Amino acid sequence: MRASRPRAKAEGFGSSSEYMRALIRRDRDREQFRQYLLDGVASKPAGRMDAVYFTKLREQVAKAGKPQA
Repeated sequence: MRASRPRAKAEGFGSSSEYMRALIRRDRDREQFRQYLLDGVASKPAGRMDAVYFTKLREQVAKAGKPQA
């Protein structure tokens, strides 16, 4: 841990423990992102993502954002 103290201070962390926790979180995030990529590669094609697709997507988002009466 002592070796990480100068680095922790240089990165703006208050302690080496905060720095280590941030490194662990970053590693978990990287692993999760990697899994998302692998899942995407393994999935079947979803279809064309053209102008029509994005128009429908915007409509769905707009509809979902409106309060229901």
